[in-house]
Amino acid sequence: CLNETFLDQSVEQVNMEGYAVVARRDRDNGQGLRRRPGSCSPGHRSECTLVCSSPTAERVWLLVHSDTGPFLVCAWYRPQSPGDATSVVSFCQEWRSLRDQALGTVVLGDLNVHQIQWLRHSLWDSPEGKALEAFCTDIGFRQRVHEPTRGGNLLDLVLTDLPNVECAVLPRIGDHRVVTATLHLSVPKHQERR
Repeated sequence: CLNETFLDQSVEQVNMEGYAVVARRDRDNGQGLRRRPGSCSPGHRSECTLVCSSPTAERVWLLVHSDTGPFLVCAWYRPQSPGDATSVVSFCQEWRSLRDQALGTVVLGDLNVHQIQWLRHSLWDSPEGKALEAFCTDIGFRQRVHEPTRGGNLLDLVLTDLPNVECAVLPRIGDHRVVTATLHLSVPKHQERR
């Protein structure tokens, strides 16, 4: 999942070797295509499908089709707006409407929330951070990133109810460090027939 790509309207397609673009959520407020959460799936597009794009936030919901069943993946960019928990509330509502379609969930993105006790590398306790922590505690999501991702702050999160999600924080690209999340799922094999 990619966030804050800073692509502009001149870039209609993104080609990454070995990946297929599954979804793209462009900004609605007239600021063009500057920041967009999106998702690229290794291999074939049929292994990962778009469920919906949020009507109110920069967020896409996908299903990853594995041999054991479907898993929900959310790519989310939450712009910095201290004190505004609106996108957290809409996230919770969207997840509740989609959760029955999947065996588990992984949420990834630049969420720009602060909550000192929950996210050790935070500046303060923000209302949106408190709301997201309360939701995660209530439904059993764990936050898997444990190092700062932008300066001394932990802003790029991986939230999941799955037990075996491995995360690593890698060197910076731009002003954020790269976060990887690995899920060990086997996906159906594709065979070409002639």
